[in-house]
Amino acid sequence: QDYRQAIEYWQQAKIKEAPEQIERFLDPAIASAAERLGLEVPPAGVEQPASDSGPSIPVTLTLAPALKSKVSDDLPVFVFARAEGGRMPLAVVKLTAGELPATIVLDDSKAVMAAGKLSSAKQVNVSARISFSGQAIEQPGDLFAEAKGIPVEKRTAPVELIIADVVK
Repeated sequence: QDYRQAIEYWQQAKIKEAPEQIERFLDPAIASAAERLGLEVPPAGVEQPASDSGPSIPVTLTLAPALKSKVSDDLPVFVFARAEGGRMPLAVVKLTAGELPATIVLDDSKAVMAAGKLSSAKQVNVSARISFSGQAIEQPGDLFAEAKGIPVEKRTAPVELIIADVVK
């Protein structure tokens, strides 16, 4: 009956699940729990922070029009926030290229490890990468975008990333 906690767990599970599992099971479960709490369910393609407390960074993702024909809809897109100078992601969201353009929110609920959360950093680098290998680890040929030196705070204006560069 703890719907808020369930929503947070399901949001975290979306990072590792395949798009069809997210669409068939996780998104409907999140929507049902949000409805039971009397919360507004976000429209498809727009993610909301899991809670009203703590810093959050909205990120608008688009794919450069010149690259659309080279990218299939089922390719994974990984969005990371890393502390400046850090290697481990503090927040991660996974979606597919077919979901672009999209607006997502990076916050503490998207932490990979409990010890490393977005709120532990003052500034982060936010990056988005389309992975042709399907792996979270960067490979030559992947497409990416990055914004550096983003202050960690509650924001209303999104960080805009246009995926247009190629990993060498």
